[in-house]
Amino acid sequence: MCAFSKSALAVNIPPGVTLPPGFDPSQIPGGLEGLIPKLPNLNNFIPQSTTDGVIKLIGLGTDHRSYESASPLGTNIGLDLGAEVTLAKIPEDFEKGLDDLITSINLATGNTETKSGSTALGNIPAIPVPRLHLHKGIGQSAGLGLSYIRYKDYRIIGGEIKVVVAQPEEGLTWSARLSYSNTRFNIPLDKYKILIKTQTITPQILASKRIDFADPYIGVGYQISSGNLDITVPFTYQGYTFQLDGKSKAKASGLIAFTGLAFRADVIGLALVLEGSYSSAGVHTLGTKVGFSF
Repeated sequence: MCAFSKSALAVNIPPGVTLPPGFDPSQIPGGLEGLIPKLPNLNNFIPQSTTDGVIKLIGLGTDHRSYESASPLGTNIGLDLGAEVTLAKIPEDFEKGLDDLITSINLATGNTETKSGSTALGNIPAIPVPRLHLHKGIGQSAGLGLSYIRYKDYRIIGGEIKVVVAQPEEGLTWSARLSYSNTRFNIPLDKYKILIKTQTITPQILASKRIDFADPYIGVGYQISSGNLDITVPFTYQGYTFQLDGKSKAKASGLIAFTGLAFRADVIGLALVLEGSYSSAGVHTLGTKVGFSF
């Protein structure tokens, strides 16, 4: 932000407005006082329904997924390394919310070039979520897991703790698990930049029954997510291009039911897991994890 007179400094700049380099208030009709009414506060132009839909998809869709059964890691040193790819279904209200957001921001800034927000992800039915995984067994009845991916403005960090609560010789193995994820997800849209930041916690209960080299499992949980939507747009007035920033917050939650099948070839250490989930919030998932157990 450039310097200008103390009298100009006394005028309150709207929140989220960054003045361009070389800005000279004397070149604006009415000076800085005349400029202020022309600068929109983007916080007032972000529909809450848009933020709700975005936080629901990103928060619940990128939640840390263990891809592990209720059984403790029964390998030599209890270490599991793998790579995951999950597809998270995009609910209809997400695309409608982006369209509503772009319409509102265009109205605020007078932009006519950005037409649609629903094309931001390429009209795909689901978002791919790749991650690297590390799991470590602790004793005979507990385990920790970590997941991570980063690419430019896209970053997900997650983790979990699992405790086996019942492991009879006959019948199902039962475990309680608590997962956490922290996500940064950038949606580029022409001249607009949309950054979503979420945090999600999911307590779960799951059961499994190991059969030779396979370990089928089922589970239920409750996802609780909160996050921010930040949008940055350019605004041109009297030959100067200002940067406008808007922010909005939302929460999302929903029941989740999942089932999976874990394969482990102990001789060569190869591990493969297939898993699908149903979400009461509409963010259903289907995915796999491939790796090695030691």
